[in-house]
Amino acid sequence: MRKIFISLLFFSLFSSDNAFVNTNESLREFMERYYTRQLAFYPLEATMNGFYEYDDKLNIDISEKFINEYRVFIESSLDTLNTFDREFLNDDLRISYDLLKSILTTEEKSLRFPDRLMPVNHYQFLLNFIQMGSGEGIQPFNTTKDYDDFLNRMKLFSVWVDTAIVNMRRGMEAGIVLPKRIALKTIEIVREQADKKASQSDFYEPILNFPLSFSYEHKTYFENAYEEYIEQYILPAFQKLDSFLRNEYIYKCRDSIGLIDLPNGKKWYRHYIRKYTTTDMHPDTIMKLGYKEIERIKKRIEELKKKEHFTGDDKSFRSMLYSKMEYSYSADDMIERYKELSNEIIKNMPKYFSVIPEMHFEIRPIEDDNSNFGGSHYQPGLPDGKRNGIFYFDAQYIGKYGAVPNKSLFLHEVIPGHHFQMTLHRETVNLPTFQKFYWNSGYVEGWALYAESLGEELGIYKTTGDLYMKLSSELLRAVRLVVDVGIHYKSWSHKEALNFFVYNTGLSNSFALQEIDRYIVMPGQALSYKIGELIIMELRKLAEAKLGDKFDLREFHDEILKDGAMPLD
Repeated sequence: MRKIFISLLFFSLFSSDNAFVNTNESLREFMERYYTRQLAFYPLEATMNGFYEYDDKLNIDISEKFINEYRVFIESSLDTLNTFDREFLNDDLRISYDLLKSILTTEEKSLRFPDRLMPVNHYQFLLNFIQMGSGEGIQPFNTTKDYDDFLNRMKLFSVWVDTAIVNMRRGMEAGIVLPKRIALKTIEIVREQADKKASQSDFYEPILNFPLSFSYEHKTYFENAYEEYIEQYILPAFQKLDSFLRNEYIYKCRDSIGLIDLPNGKKWYRHYIRKYTTTDMHPDTIMKLGYKEIERIKKRIEELKKKEHFTGDDKSFRSMLYSKMEYSYSADDMIERYKELSNEIIKNMPKYFSVIPEMHFEIRPIEDDNSNFGGSHYQPGLPDGKRNGIFYFDAQYIGKYGAVPNKSLFLHEVIPGHHFQMTLHRETVNLPTFQKFYWNSGYVEGWALYAESLGEELGIYKTTGDLYMKLSSELLRAVRLVVDVGIHYKSWSHKEALNFFVYNTGLSNSFALQEIDRYIVMPGQALSYKIGELIIMELRKLAEAKLGDKFDLREFHDEILKDGAMPLD
């Protein structure tokens, strides 16, 4: 009897071990297949992440055909994922399983809302496509194949525009239309492209910047081909869109600015909160949190004023601090100063991070005052090194007014913010591919804002002015919590949003107008910074309280970063 029991026990253990190994291997294989298929649906994501086989594709992701096919893919992926027994997974793959389930569930819910009926604005796809065509975006222009690939994308862009117009007409019938002020700004961008000759178009820029390796024959071929495609596809598409927006659409646009004024608007906004913050926080809770954070940060600014024995108002205090800063009057000088700052940060990083990736990045100025490509930002690089991460800083008025390195901005966009975090995840060998490249705004922007707070521990904020700039940056993110909810859940008018923003940040009307327009076209995204930062800080406080003297900041950072971008909840 004892022999039979031992044999059964051995068989049971052996079978369980096989099931464990097989389930883990099978799940990894499924996750790789899932991501390959996902990239086929979203080829621009593939290009951004260095999967070059999709560089000539541009799916019409606003079409009913696409939506239906993508819904089937999401639902079948979710069904397949649910066939795996979570109990048979190792700890790392349980996290991957839960993450993918969260992604698929959120994607499925996104398809229930009619975003495709408002497909154009002065941010997002149109702007990104123009930037790609100019050679300043994610589209590579290094080989003859790269140039050929974008020819096909230009052709497909005209199909995308035709579909967008059909969708907007449906939106007009359903009462789902852009606010008038956003439509007017969109018309500006569209008309600028529509009025250009082929040789003056942003899409002709790659022809003016051929790689040195191109032969005379290749240059001649692409000069002719790009001129032909711009005239045949790009210009007519923008002209058609311009005519539709100016002659039909603008007359149906609304004066209100919030999602709450659209059919099912409150539920739609709650979904955006979920999508961008990866939490189920209620809008009222978020707004109260914003007020609380504004009060806390303003108290810190008052403490700085007392430290400097300053008795004037906030505007005078800011002017006084800025007058003491060392200004640069050329982009080249600013690049050198940012490089010095980078070296200083990297030198101190081992004290706070035990895993530090290879961090090759470029620093480039944005000097064109007619640029539509936004202010300072970070563009991710590729793991294979074919495209470095790029930190773009705003240098449009540097010659006239001068500029100083914005230390909190650099910490946010580069190290230890976006560049550090994304590079680390993409270099982590054992993560499933989808997990290396997945990001959600709550985690990514939350980490980057948390990175700004590390400037004090890293010894980067050396002056009261440095710390004031950091607090001003944080105050902006707190104000966003109130304004975003105010617009989309409380029916705030544009004037109410503008007045609240300017009063609480002290920033200019022109800056406030740009910010508020961004909140209007991307509901919920502006919430992600502060909510993400506060959750990471809360986790740190919890770890410090539980571990006491055993708490190690390096280990805490490693734990937060090791699995890629996680949903905040």
